Amino acid sequence: MRTDPVRTNSARHMLMCFAAMLPCVVAGNLDAIEAEAAKTQVGMSFEVPYFLTQTNHFVVRALINGQGPFHLVVDTGAPGLFLSKEAAKKAGVKPSEKAYYSVMDEIRLEGGPRLEKLKIRVEDPFQLVGMNALGLPGMKLDGLMGFSVLARYRITLDPTHHRMIWTRLDFDPVGVVDDKPAIRREDIPVQLQAMEMLGPAMKFASLFVGKQPETRRLPQGFAGFGVKTEGDGDARKLLVDTVWPESPAAVAKLEPGDVIAKCEGKEVHDAAELSEILAKKAPGQKVRLEIRRKEAERTVEIELQERF
Repeated sequence: MRTDPVRTNSARHMLMCFAAMLPCVVAGNLDAIEAEAAKTQVGMSFEVPYFLTQTNHFVVRALINGQGPFHLVVDTGAPGLFLSKEAAKKAGVKPSEKAYYSVMDEIRLEGGPRLEKLKIRVEDPFQLVGMNALGLPGMKLDGLMGFSVLARYRITLDPTHHRMIWTRLDFDPVGVVDDKPAIRREDIPVQLQAMEMLGPAMKFASLFVGKQPETRRLPQGFAGFGVKTEGDGDARKLLVDTVWPESPAAVAKLEPGDVIAKCEGKEVHDAAELSEILAKKAPGQKVRLEIRRKEAERTVEIELQERF
């Protein structure tokens, strides 16, 4: 799921910055029903696969109202969740005629994080329109996932690993999204109206310069456990740190504290060595771990899954 860094040119540079031009909506409290639904996974941690696009954006997959998956850019500069009109139609999210934000029933990220009754803005940001028209990201982007979602999690990103770790916090961001009236076109600043023309302009340009082919996605198997390394030198050992509930690892009876000696018959000493082996495994395949548990040696076989 990784791609090589992209060579920068002026067209791509112009389209790289998402957050600066997005309307910033502040004030107001979350609905009581949203605040209650937001607490259902507090304290739980999840492995969320991500894709590094050719434009160096981090993208995750999500189901919205059970439909998708959709590709969402992890955008810390966006105030909320933005979904393209085409994706919103597929997800059954209707743009509100009276308010800036609509409300979705559920969003579920690949790997397990789930939120309900979130406010969502349905529109086509010119940045996404332009990049999709030229195929710059290497995949079709369906929206932006900003602060109103990201602030609910402690997110650990290790660029050498193919998955982020999302831990649900007991925190509900307030003062981020509200039910302000929908913005009329004539009330949008002239500068932003001009920028919105860049999207159609990039579509027109794609007729002449062509569109880059989408990167082929090879799904990787999901095991559902995390590891950590303890000790130094010859005393170094790789331990199971977390086992996600109802994951393939949990079904295989892997337990926190297990010491992983070998994976597929190969000795592993740290997370990088283990990840290198697991990254080559597809959903449906099995991975064999030789572990030590309370001084007893045993073999655990995990059948990998795809989250969606």
